[in-house]
Amino acid sequence: MKLVTQIIQISVIWLSMGLAMAACTLFGGSYSKPVERAEFDELSGRVGRLEELVKSPTSSWAPPPIPGVRSPELTPAPASGPLVTNPRRSKYWTRYQRALSQVRSRRYAEAAAAFEAMLAEDPTGPLAPNARYWLGECFYARGDFSRALSEFQQGIVDYPSSAKAPDYLLKMSYSQSRLGDGPGAMESMRRLLDSYPNSDSARLVKSGRSRF
Repeated sequence: MKLVTQIIQISVIWLSMGLAMAACTLFGGSYSKPVERAEFDELSGRVGRLEELVKSPTSSWAPPPIPGVRSPELTPAPASGPLVTNPRRSKYWTRYQRALSQVRSRRYAEAAAAFEAMLAEDPTGPLAPNARYWLGECFYARGDFSRALSEFQQGIVDYPSSAKAPDYLLKMSYSQSRLGDGPGAMESMRRLLDSYPNSDSARLVKSGRSRF
């Protein structure tokens, strides 16, 4: 489209030059007159620049507008989709890593407090699904299976499309089993296999390595 517009502009300029030359000839004029010569030179220069642009379509030079000639409207490019936020660029990334370190060190109370603070401040951020999962893990590791189940259930409600969703269901099943709710544990396992059959958690169950 841009190349067609440039060719049209060249044609219009040549037409303008032809009309100017015809007018001068008709009225006995001469191209040696200062004003006419300047106009002719200016038009010639613009034609030369446009011809160079057509030969090199990748050039970034844009021709000046021609009086009385409106360039065709260009269709704007479609807006890009929303940007995916990189969790590593989140301001909570350092805090999140510190809390994970506390989990590995079995400092579950400190880690739980850190994850709770993050969720309170940024419940919809890129690290929220992971923070919710590890908060549940902190309670599970401390033997508070009722609170762990609550956190995993909240995670599947709030972040059903997150990468942690299958893990929520798996640990829901574990927590329910620990609480003596066999039917509930089996239902959570069924949901995991039906909704996320290709997830690592589902493969763990299918392989038989998953144990209540």
